[in-house]
Amino acid sequence: MNRSVEAWISLWPMFRTLLSAIALLLACETAQADSTFTCSSCHGMPPVDSASRDQVTGGIQGNHQTHQPSGARESNCAVCHLTSGYTNAHRDALMSFTANINSSPLSARYVTEGSAVAFKNQTTMPLLGTCSNVNCHFESVTPVWGADPLTAGDPTDCATCHQMPPNSHSHAAHVPAYGNEASCARCHPNHASEPNHFQHATSAGNRPIAVVDNGYSGSNGLYLPSQSASRILGSCSTAPCHSNPYGNGSVPSPVWGASVGCAACHTGTPGSFQANGAPPTGSHNAHMSLYGASCAQCHDGAVSGSFGGAYHADGKIDVTNSYPPTAKHPAGSYTGTCSTASCHTNPYGTGSVTTPVWGSAVGCAACHLGTPGAFQANGAPGTGSHSAHMALAGASCGQCHEGAATGTSGGLSHANGNVDVSNDYTGNPVAKHTPGTYNGTCLSASCHASPYGPGTVESPVWGAP
Repeated sequence: MNRSVEAWISLWPMFRTLLSAIALLLACETAQADSTFTCSSCHGMPPVDSASRDQVTGGIQGNHQTHQPSGARESNCAVCHLTSGYTNAHRDALMSFTANINSSPLSARYVTEGSAVAFKNQTTMPLLGTCSNVNCHFESVTPVWGADPLTAGDPTDCATCHQMPPNSHSHAAHVPAYGNEASCARCHPNHASEPNHFQHATSAGNRPIAVVDNGYSGSNGLYLPSQSASRILGSCSTAPCHSNPYGNGSVPSPVWGASVGCAACHTGTPGSFQANGAPPTGSHNAHMSLYGASCAQCHDGAVSGSFGGAYHADGKIDVTNSYPPTAKHPAGSYTGTCSTASCHTNPYGTGSVTTPVWGSAVGCAACHLGTPGAFQANGAPGTGSHSAHMALAGASCGQCHEGAATGTSGGLSHANGNVDVSNDYTGNPVAKHTPGTYNGTCLSASCHASPYGPGTVESPVWGAP
C-alpha cells in the first residue's frame, strides 16, 4: 500500500476529531443568535462524563451524570458553578465555582492542590480536585472529581459520605435487628432502587431528614456534623418495630438516641417489667427466680432489662429450644411448649421432657413422672431416701434443696442440670445419674445429729435401707 495512504489512514482519527470540533464550534457560533440554542448543544445537559474533553460527544471529565438529574437546567448548574449572567457566549475556557458549593452550612469550596479555587482553566486533561465541607457529602472530603462513580448497595461506597453501618444515636440498637445496610430501608427511602442512587445526597442539609412510615417527628432539618449542637431529636409514633406488646398499634418510641430499656414499650398492665428484668406475663417469673437465669437463655441475644434479642423487632415472639415463632397475642392466651429446653431435662433418662404449657401453674410432677420418679403424696419423688426423709414430722424439700417448695419448686438452682444438695453432701453438686446408683452422704445434716455428743454424724449412703 502507498505510504502516503497509510499515513493518511493513521492520521484519520485525529482529523475526524478535529473536523467534529470545527463542526461543533461552527454550530455553536451559528446558534448564538438562535433562541433554540441550549447548554446541551455543546456539552450535553447534564454534561456527558468522559475520560477527557470529547469534542464529538461533548463529554467533559467529571461526574456530572451522577450529580445532576436528567433534564438538568441552569439552576442545577448553579449548585456548584457561577451561572449568573451566563449566555451561550461564556466559552472563555474557565470553569467557575461558587464561594459556597450547594449553599452548605459550612463554607464548602472546590479544592485543587490544597487551595480553594473560584476559577479553573478548562483543558483537555485538567487537574481535578475535591470538595471540602460540602453538605451533599455529609461534610466529608469528596472523592476526586472524575473518579469512578459510586455503586448502589455497596456499603463501602455509602461510607464515602457517612458511617456505614451508622452507629450514631440509636442506630447501634436498630441496625443489628435488620442486618446492616438492609436495615436502612426500614426507616429511610430505599435509594438503591432509585435510578440515580446517590441523588438524595444533593439536598442533604437543605431538607428534613427522610424517615418513612414511622411517624417520626424531630431533627428540625439539622443533622449534618456541624449542626449536631442544634439538632432536636425526635421519636416515632407508628413504627412497627415498636408495636404495642399488649394491644393494638404502636407505642411512641423513646427519643432517638435515648438510653432506655425494655420498659419503654413493655408498660402498664399486665406487662410492666419487674425487678428481675422480665415482664410478669406467662411463666417469666417462675423462670427468672432461678439462679443464673437470663433472658438470653430463651431469647437469642436478649439482655435482661435492656435488649429483647436479635429478632425482637420482627413483630413475633422468638424463642429458642424448639419453641415455635409466635405471633403477638393477648397475654395469657398462648398454649406453646418447649421440647428441647435444657432446663427441662428428663430427670430419669436422656434428652428433655416437653415443658408445661407456657403460663400454666404446675408442680414438680410435670417433669418428675413415670417409674421410678413419679412424685408421691408426700411431695417428693420415690427415688433414693426421699420417702424416709419426708415421713418425718415437719420435713420439707427446702431443708436439703435450697429454695425448694414441696410439690411446686425444686429450688433456685434446680434448672442447672445437677442435683444440688446442702448439708455438705459429698460430691455436691451431683451430676444427673441413674436412680439408685449414687453413694453420697451428708456430713453436717442437723437431722443426723450425734446422739452422744456435739455435732453431726455422717449419714448413711443415700438410698441405703
